[in-house]
Amino acid sequence: MSFKDFGGADFERGDILNFIDYMRGWQRGGAGCSLEAIRWLKDFLRIEELTPAQRQDDEKRARAREEKENADSKKKVAGDRKRALYGTVGEIYARERRGLDFDQLPKGPRGGNRHSAILHFADRMKHIDQQKIETWWPCIVAPCVEFSPATGKGKTVAIHRTYITPDGSDKAPVDKPRKVWPASAGSVIPLWRGESNLSIAEAIENGLRETFVFTEGWEDGYSAVLAAPQYRTLAALSLSNLVNIVLPKNCDSILLHRQNDWDKPAALQQFEAAKAHFAAQGRPVAEIKAFVGKDLNDTLRAGA
Repeated sequence: MSFKDFGGADFERGDILNFIDYMRGWQRGGAGCSLEAIRWLKDFLRIEELTPAQRQDDEKRARAREEKENADSKKKVAGDRKRALYGTVGEIYARERRGLDFDQLPKGPRGGNRHSAILHFADRMKHIDQQKIETWWPCIVAPCVEFSPATGKGKTVAIHRTYITPDGSDKAPVDKPRKVWPASAGSVIPLWRGESNLSIAEAIENGLRETFVFTEGWEDGYSAVLAAPQYRTLAALSLSNLVNIVLPKNCDSILLHRQNDWDKPAALQQFEAAKAHFAAQGRPVAEIKAFVGKDLNDTLRAGA
């Protein structure tokens, strides 16, 4: 007997002993099952009956281990928050300028924090403009990842940077406040894992098919996540990069964000080329358009 639970944000699977641990809320302390689950099953099958005192002791041990692992999990979450934007001017930029409150992102059924740690903050990072003038600014950094279509395994091939003002009130007043280095063709920023909370590789391994949301930037991407967290969401870095993306085989359909200011012929051609590119890979494509403003982030902030 085995089980798989796709119903919540935390993915669970295993055999009957894992199922006992899962249903009784016992933490396992790593891979495998707990000793308490083995004794519980023997008792249930009348193979080796437990005394009331033994049952009570098992419950106490399991609960004590659960409390310890929950405490360890909280420490890990705190570490993840430090590595991400929390408590920085990067968070001020995301929350105050972009209306992105990451605390509103869904959490797992056991209280686990699902905030994506894909965004990182640097206090000072060098910016070089077209005249080769160097300035230093706070910066939000994200990896650009290229995924294997067959296995879903990803590798970081470039770094995306968003330069912001020292108080986090806006993007830095430089000629190109967003930069990618080095070449990033075909890569994406994987912002959100969707309802399953599986990596792309894990989704492929378990035969899961799902809808992908593609936006241009991470601000639009997280706006989409807050509106529809059930979908896997990725930022394509630029409109022109969409035609370079090869879809992993767990992707069965696409929601593609179309900005309302894409009224220039070249931009329209790029967008239509992206739709055709994904359709040629055998996936149906639907457009998402902002109700207010030019993009999803404008719509999000208008409703705040």
